[in-house]
Amino acid sequence: MIICIDIGGTAMKGAAAFSAQDIRPFERIATPAHDRAAFEAAIAGMIEAHPDTKSVGISIAGVID
Repeated sequence: MIICIDIGGTAMKGAAAFSAQDIRPFERIATPAHDRAAFEAAIAGMIEAHPDTKSVGISIAGVID
């Protein structure tokens, strides 16, 4: 299974892809833009919820400080 995460300026979206025909979206959550620990925890939570994850794809646009 592949976890796909899209990190936006206001929201983080993701999905678990079990196959090309079986893609299950996660609940959209607000991007914790000013709290690094919360940001890392949000990403980790998406991944840890699926212990059978084989790989993770992350999409993030823009400049990162």
